[in-house]
Formats: sequence, structure tokens, C-alpha cells
Amino acid sequence: MGEQKEKREYHKATYVFAVILSVAATVAVLHWAIRPRPSHLGMALLLLFVTWRVWRMAPLEVYEADPKKCSKSLRGYLFGLPVMLWIVLVFLSPLELAFPTHMPWEYKWEVKAMKENAPNRYYYFPDEIPKGAKKVIWKQYPGYLQGKAFKYLIFQADEAYIRAEMEKYEADAKVLTPDEAEQVSIYPLSCEVAPERREHMKIYMLYQAENPEEYPQAMGIMVDKEQGMICYFYE
Repeated sequence: MGEQKEKREYHKATYVFAVILSVAATVAVLHWAIRPRPSHLGMALLLLFVTWRVWRMAPLEVYEADPKKCSKSLRGYLFGLPVMLWIVLVFLSPLELAFPTHMPWEYKWEVKAMKENAPNRYYYFPDEIPKGAKKVIWKQYPGYLQGKAFKYLIFQADEAYIRAEMEKYEADAKVLTPDEAEQVSIYPLSCEVAPERREHMKIYMLYQAENPEEYPQAMGIMVDKEQGMICYFYE
């Protein structure tokens, strides 16, 4: 039988700090996997890096070789980590302008927050994406620096679902004529719908600002019954 490997000893405080960081890094990675936003990835990578650095200082022989340097480094990570995380969050959040596509499984949490914070704006968005929905697109463009914000959900659904959705809002919606639709600039219509299909899209406007040039706000639903496509939009 081979010789039993000697158990490695660790500096207790550093070891505890490393374990806590390992748990935080694991949670951050899972959070990014569930909600893959740029800022979440940045926070996960930062926590993984700090965890790796602290683990390298955790063995007792490493700490005892230069305790002053290790103590100084550990204090730096302990008190500097919140600041570093805040910087990552602030500087990476605007990247959502470049990565507006959110995952379908994010929708459930995000629509809940939208309806809690602004129920009058998002009441018509579905509480969850229906089972069996195909070609799901869920995008959010934040309104940074007073820029216009867009949020829209597009998917293909069966005829019964689309008919039920139309019945919910037909009393409150204004169905735009083709001429009116040409004069209205709806972001998902121009960006997500093929040019040859745009004339087949019916636009049910639930609200539109009277002065769109100064206050370009609109919200409603678009439907292409032939292809079973429905789009909920707010801009």
C-alpha cells in the first residue's frame, strides 16, 4: 500500500473567507446561467478570480511564509470587493443596449417586476410565455441617456391562443388601418418582421401619445394570423 497523503493545513480565517467566496461565486455563476446579462457575467468572473486568489493564500505554509503580505492582501479583498462589484455593475449594465435579447426563462421574473413597478404600462403582457410557443423573442432596450426604451415579446402560438388574446382587448384597442400603420413607427415591426409580411400584420394599439415626436410612447399588440405570430410591445 502506498503512503497516505499528509493532510494539508490551512490558515483558519483565510480558509473561512475562501469558503464564503466559493459559495458566493457559485451563486453568481448560477445566477448568470439563469439570467445571462453582461453585468451578471462580470460579477461571476470577478468573484471567481478573487476566490482563486484567496484560496492560493489559504494553505498554512503559504500564509506563514509572508503573513504581513497575506494579511494586507486579504484585507484588500475583504473591503475592496463591494467596491469592485459596484464598479462592475455600473460599467457593464449599459452593455444591455448591445445585448437586448433576454432568455425566455428570464421572462417570468422580468414581467412580474414590470407589472409591479408599472402595472398600467404592462398589464396586457402575458404573465408567462404559453407552453408550446415557438420562435420566442424577448428583448428589452433600456432607455439610457434619455434614449427611447423598447420592450417586446414575440412568439408563434396556436389560433385559439391568439383569438383569446384579441378578445381580451378588442374593446380597448384601436385597430390601425394600413395607411395609419404606415405612419406609425413601431420598433419590432420594422426590426423583427420580414418586409413581405408587414402588410399582413394587424396592429391593435392600446395607447399612443398624441404628440409622438415629442413623447414617442406607444403600446399594444401585433398579430399575423396566417403565421400564428403575436407580438406584445411597449415603447
